[in-house]
Amino acid sequence: MSCLRRLQQSVHSQGIGQTFSKLFVLFHDYFFDLRHGVQTFDCTPLTHLSVRGQNRRYGNPYRPTRCWPLSRLLRQLQPILPHPLGFVDFGSGKGKVLMLAAKHGFAKTRGVEFAHELCELARRNIARFQQSCAPNAEMSVIETDASEYRIQPDENVFFFFNPFGDQVLDRVICNINDSMREHPRRVIIIYGYPVHHQAIESHQNYRILDRLCFGGHRFIVYEGRPMLLEAEAA
Repeated sequence: MSCLRRLQQSVHSQGIGQTFSKLFVLFHDYFFDLRHGVQTFDCTPLTHLSVRGQNRRYGNPYRPTRCWPLSRLLRQLQPILPHPLGFVDFGSGKGKVLMLAAKHGFAKTRGVEFAHELCELARRNIARFQQSCAPNAEMSVIETDASEYRIQPDENVFFFFNPFGDQVLDRVICNINDSMREHPRRVIIIYGYPVHHQAIESHQNYRILDRLCFGGHRFIVYEGRPMLLEAEAA
Protein backbone atom coordinates (compact mmCIF):
# COMPACT_ATOMS: atom_id res chain seq x y z
CA MET A 1 0.00 0.00 0.00
CA SER A 2 1.39 3.39 -0.96
CA CYS A 3 2.09 6.10 1.61
CA LEU A 4 -0.56 8.31 0.00
CA ARG A 5 -3.16 5.54 0.26
CA ARG A 6 -2.35 4.95 3.93
CA LEU A 7 -2.60 8.68 4.56
CA GLN A 8 -6.02 8.82 2.90
CA GLN A 9 -7.25 5.87 4.98
CA SER A 10 -5.98 7.45 8.19
CA VAL A 11 -7.74 10.74 7.46
CA HIS A 12 -10.94 8.85 6.64
CA SER A 13 -10.90 6.63 9.76
CA GLN A 14 -9.29 8.91 12.36
CA GLY A 15 -9.70 12.45 11.10
CA ILE A 16 -7.25 15.14 10.08
CA GLY A 17 -6.22 16.04 13.65
CA GLN A 18 -5.24 12.52 14.68
CA THR A 19 -3.52 11.91 11.36
CA PHE A 20 -1.49 15.11 11.71
CA SER A 21 -0.51 14.09 15.25
CA LYS A 22 0.81 10.74 13.98
CA LEU A 23 2.75 12.41 11.17
CA PHE A 24 4.23 14.87 13.66
CA VAL A 25 5.47 12.02 15.87
CA LEU A 26 6.86 10.06 12.91
CA PHE A 27 8.67 13.13 11.60
CA HIS A 28 10.53 13.46 14.92
CA ASP A 29 11.62 9.81 14.67
CA TYR A 30 12.83 10.22 11.11
CA PHE A 31 14.72 13.40 12.01
CA PHE A 32 16.31 11.71 15.06
CA ASP A 33 17.75 8.95 12.87
CA LEU A 34 18.88 11.39 10.21
CA ARG A 35 20.51 13.78 12.69
CA HIS A 36 22.49 11.13 14.55
CA GLY A 37 23.19 8.74 11.67
CA VAL A 38 21.38 5.84 13.36
CA GLN A 39 18.78 3.24 12.28
CA THR A 40 15.84 2.86 14.68
CA PHE A 41 12.76 3.79 12.64
CA ASP A 42 11.56 0.52 11.12
CA CYS A 43 9.76 -2.35 12.88
CA THR A 44 11.41 -5.80 12.84
CA PRO A 45 9.57 -9.13 13.37
CA LEU A 46 11.15 -11.80 15.58
CA THR A 47 11.08 -14.27 12.68
CA HIS A 48 13.99 -12.32 11.15
CA LEU A 49 16.11 -12.48 14.30
CA SER A 50 18.37 -14.90 16.19
CA VAL A 51 16.98 -15.02 19.71
CA ARG A 52 18.77 -16.05 22.90
CA GLY A 53 16.87 -17.74 25.72
CA GLN A 54 13.74 -19.83 26.15
CA ASN A 55 11.14 -17.04 25.98
CA ARG A 56 10.97 -16.36 22.25
CA ARG A 57 7.28 -17.31 22.17
CA TYR A 58 6.51 -14.57 24.71
CA GLY A 59 8.45 -11.86 22.89
CA ASN A 60 6.89 -9.14 20.74
CA PRO A 61 8.26 -7.77 17.44
CA TYR A 62 10.57 -4.77 17.65
CA ARG A 63 8.54 -1.58 17.46
CA PRO A 64 10.40 1.64 18.17
CA THR A 65 9.38 3.84 21.06
CA ARG A 66 8.68 7.19 19.44
CA CYS A 67 11.02 10.08 20.24
CA TRP A 68 8.58 12.90 20.89
CA PRO A 69 6.30 11.06 23.38
CA LEU A 70 9.25 9.62 25.32
CA SER A 71 11.08 12.96 25.44
CA ARG A 72 7.95 14.64 26.79
CA LEU A 73 7.58 11.89 29.37
CA LEU A 74 11.18 12.04 30.59
CA ARG A 75 11.06 15.81 30.93
CA GLN A 76 7.85 15.62 32.96
CA LEU A 77 9.22 12.89 35.24
CA GLN A 78 12.55 14.58 36.03
CA PRO A 79 11.41 16.08 39.38
CA ILE A 80 10.31 12.70 40.79
CA LEU A 81 13.08 10.40 39.51
CA PRO A 82 15.46 8.85 42.06
CA HIS A 83 19.13 9.86 42.02
CA PRO A 84 21.69 8.90 40.92
CA LEU A 85 19.95 7.83 37.74
CA GLY A 86 20.60 4.24 36.65
CA PHE A 87 18.35 3.43 33.68
CA VAL A 88 17.51 0.00 32.23
CA ASP A 89 15.43 -0.62 29.08
CA PHE A 90 14.09 -4.18 28.87
CA GLY A 91 13.67 -5.24 25.26
CA SER A 92 15.95 -2.42 24.17
CA GLY A 93 15.82 -3.28 20.46
CA LYS A 94 17.88 -0.88 18.34
CA GLY A 95 18.87 1.32 21.29
CA LYS A 96 16.64 4.35 20.75
CA VAL A 97 15.36 4.55 24.33
CA LEU A 98 18.92 4.31 25.69
CA MET A 99 19.99 7.19 23.47
CA LEU A 100 17.03 9.35 24.44
CA ALA A 101 17.57 8.63 28.14
CA ALA A 102 21.22 9.66 27.84
CA LYS A 103 20.13 12.81 26.00
CA HIS A 104 17.85 13.65 28.94
CA GLY A 105 20.47 13.40 31.65
CA PHE A 106 20.84 9.72 32.51
CA ALA A 107 24.56 9.19 33.02
CA LYS A 108 24.27 5.39 32.94
CA THR A 109 21.91 3.50 30.63
CA ARG A 110 21.73 -0.24 29.97
CA GLY A 111 19.69 -2.18 27.46
CA VAL A 112 18.64 -5.80 27.88
CA GLU A 113 17.82 -7.53 24.58
CA PHE A 114 17.62 -11.20 23.56
CA ALA A 115 17.87 -10.77 19.77
CA HIS A 116 21.49 -10.88 18.57
CA GLU A 117 21.02 -8.76 15.46
CA LEU A 118 19.24 -6.01 17.39
CA CYS A 119 22.05 -5.96 19.98
CA GLU A 120 24.66 -5.54 17.27
CA LEU A 121 22.70 -2.77 15.55
CA ALA A 122 22.05 -1.02 18.88
CA ARG A 123 25.77 -0.98 19.68
CA ARG A 124 26.53 0.56 16.28
CA ASN A 125 23.76 3.11 16.75
CA ILE A 126 25.04 4.06 20.20
CA ALA A 127 28.60 4.49 18.91
CA ARG A 128 27.38 6.87 16.20
CA PHE A 129 25.07 8.69 18.61
CA GLN A 130 27.86 9.35 21.10
CA GLN A 131 29.92 11.05 18.43
CA SER A 132 27.34 13.84 18.27
CA CYS A 133 25.53 13.70 21.62
CA ALA A 134 26.08 12.56 25.24
CA PRO A 135 29.73 11.49 24.74
CA ASN A 136 30.26 11.03 28.49
CA ALA A 137 27.22 8.87 29.14
CA GLU A 138 27.89 5.22 30.02
CA MET A 139 25.77 3.19 27.60
CA SER A 140 25.75 -0.57 27.13
CA VAL A 141 23.65 -3.38 25.66
CA ILE A 142 23.48 -6.79 27.34
CA GLU A 143 22.48 -9.71 25.13
CA THR A 144 20.40 -11.98 27.35
CA ASP A 145 16.86 -13.04 28.12
CA ALA A 146 15.21 -10.38 30.28
CA SER A 147 14.11 -12.96 32.86
CA GLU A 148 17.75 -13.97 33.40
CA TYR A 149 19.16 -10.47 33.79
CA ARG A 150 20.49 -9.79 37.29
CA ILE A 151 19.40 -6.35 38.47
CA GLN A 152 22.34 -4.20 39.57
CA PRO A 153 22.33 -2.10 42.77
CA ASP A 154 22.85 1.15 40.82
CA GLU A 155 19.74 0.62 38.66
CA ASN A 156 16.62 2.41 39.81
CA VAL A 157 14.62 3.39 36.69
CA PHE A 158 13.22 0.56 34.55
CA PHE A 159 11.55 1.00 31.17
CA PHE A 160 9.30 -1.39 29.24
CA PHE A 161 7.59 -0.71 25.91
CA ASN A 162 5.48 -3.87 25.87
CA PRO A 163 8.49 -6.01 24.92
CA PHE A 164 7.05 -9.36 26.07
CA GLY A 165 4.12 -11.13 27.67
CA ASP A 166 3.03 -11.14 31.29
CA GLN A 167 4.93 -14.34 32.13
CA VAL A 168 8.30 -12.71 31.44
CA LEU A 169 7.23 -9.32 32.83
CA ASP A 170 6.26 -10.90 36.16
CA ARG A 171 9.64 -12.67 36.37
CA VAL A 172 11.50 -9.41 35.72
CA ILE A 173 9.46 -7.62 38.41
CA CYS A 174 10.34 -10.42 40.85
CA ASN A 175 14.03 -9.88 40.00
CA ILE A 176 13.68 -6.14 40.66
CA ASN A 177 12.04 -6.94 44.00
CA ASP A 178 14.88 -9.30 44.94
CA SER A 179 17.36 -6.52 44.17
CA MET A 180 15.40 -4.04 46.31
CA ARG A 181 15.48 -6.47 49.24
CA GLU A 182 19.22 -6.91 48.91
CA HIS A 183 19.96 -3.23 48.21
CA PRO A 184 17.05 -1.15 49.58
CA ARG A 185 16.17 1.79 47.35
CA ARG A 186 13.23 3.49 45.68
CA VAL A 187 12.63 2.49 42.05
CA ILE A 188 10.54 3.82 39.19
CA ILE A 189 9.00 1.64 36.48
CA ILE A 190 7.82 3.22 33.22
CA TYR A 191 5.53 0.97 31.21
CA GLY A 192 4.66 2.09 27.67
CA TYR A 193 1.78 0.55 25.75
CA PRO A 194 0.80 -1.14 29.03
CA VAL A 195 -1.01 -4.25 27.79
CA HIS A 196 0.05 -6.42 30.77
CA HIS A 197 -0.06 -3.84 33.53
CA GLN A 198 -1.70 -6.35 35.87
CA ALA A 199 1.62 -8.22 36.03
CA ILE A 200 3.10 -5.19 37.82
CA GLU A 201 0.05 -4.26 39.84
CA SER A 202 -0.24 -7.78 41.26
CA HIS A 203 2.89 -6.97 43.30
CA GLN A 204 1.74 -5.06 46.35
CA ASN A 205 4.93 -3.02 46.72
CA TYR A 206 4.13 -0.87 43.65
CA ARG A 207 1.78 2.07 43.37
CA ILE A 208 0.76 4.06 40.32
CA LEU A 209 2.26 7.55 40.29
CA ASP A 210 0.72 8.68 37.02
CA ARG A 211 -0.98 7.69 33.80
CA LEU A 212 0.25 9.78 30.89
CA CYS A 213 -0.45 10.02 27.18
CA PHE A 214 1.56 11.97 24.60
CA GLY A 215 0.69 11.89 20.92
CA GLY A 216 -1.56 8.88 21.45
CA HIS A 217 1.17 6.92 23.25
CA ARG A 218 0.15 5.73 26.73
CA PHE A 219 2.45 5.22 29.71
CA ILE A 220 1.90 4.12 33.31
CA VAL A 221 4.50 5.22 35.87
CA TYR A 222 4.95 3.10 39.01
CA GLU A 223 6.90 3.63 42.20
CA GLY A 224 8.32 0.69 44.14
CA ARG A 225 9.67 0.85 47.68
CA PRO A 226 11.50 -1.83 49.69
CA MET A 227 9.58 -1.20 52.92
CA LEU A 228 6.41 -2.33 51.16
CA LEU A 229 8.16 -5.61 50.35
CA GLU A 230 8.89 -6.10 54.04
CA ALA A 231 5.25 -5.40 54.91
CA GLU A 232 4.08 -7.87 52.26
CA ALA A 233 6.39 -10.57 53.63
CA ALA A 234 5.12 -9.99 57.16
